[in-house]
Amino acid sequence: MKADGHRETGSQLEESARALTDEAKRHVKGIIELLFGAAHHYAAAGLEERYGEHPEKHQQIPGFLRKKGDLEVSLAFESIDGLRAGRFYGRKGNGDIVNRALKNLEVIKRWLG
Repeated sequence: MKADGHRETGSQLEESARALTDEAKRHVKGIIELLFGAAHHYAAAGLEERYGEHPEKHQQIPGFLRKKGDLEVSLAFESIDGLRAGRFYGRKGNGDIVNRALKNLEVIKRWLG
């Protein structure tokens, strides 16, 4: 997928997540999954636009970002991934998880430009 496709898909996933935020406690797992997907696509778009390449696997994105010197973006991506794993694979409390994920997504979007 090219950068434009990643941007479009990221935007669609983010829009879907935001549509569920009125009932965030009820939909927290879905919201976090959607925000993680958006983060993946936004990061892929930024890497493609800045460096002409990006890894296809989400596990490789943080390392790729660090290698390129984009530490803040790498940490934001890893934070969303950690929130995702805690919700999807475990039963961790929800707290203010959606807002934390949205703030980290904004870090990625600012970097994306």
